[in-house]
Amino acid sequence: MREKDIIQKIKNGETELIEHIVSTYYTEIYSYLCRKLGSEIEAQDVTQEVFIKFFTNLHTYQERGKLKNYLFKLATNASNDVFRKNKPMHSLDVVEELQDSNPTPWEVTEQKEDQKRVKAALQTLSGQQREVIILRFYHELSFLDIARITESNLSTVKTRYRRGMMELKKILEVEYEE
Repeated sequence: MREKDIIQKIKNGETELIEHIVSTYYTEIYSYLCRKLGSEIEAQDVTQEVFIKFFTNLHTYQERGKLKNYLFKLATNASNDVFRKNKPMHSLDVVEELQDSNPTPWEVTEQKEDQKRVKAALQTLSGQQREVIILRFYHELSFLDIARITESNLSTVKTRYRRGMMELKKILEVEYEE
């Protein structure tokens, strides 16, 4: 069943389909917010807010693109509200899934150390650069989708990505030289 049809059925009162939307997108939105906010607890709270806001205002939702992009937009706005409230950022302690199904203990240790370095380096970037890199790298969104989510020009998104990646490269090269 298409998302458009699911949303229409939910609007018509078939609330059992809400679980389909949540189960499809919750993990990805939560993961994005963990990376952006740097706190699992804040990410859980904000992820719940995103879905509550979406379903509370579903009657006003008009499909103008991908539902996934709309949910990322809600998550971006909600996380920006957290930053505006001047809450301190916490260290990232979310463990990434390992890509290799049977890594050796040595490889697991190296991967975790690399992930910690990358997460720490991401936190040194500007919020806009960090956001673009997280959406592009971790969530595999196109630059056009990122531009729509962040309400930025396509060229601005590409510039933020390029500059952020260059900054990450500098930071990580310095760490590996030490």
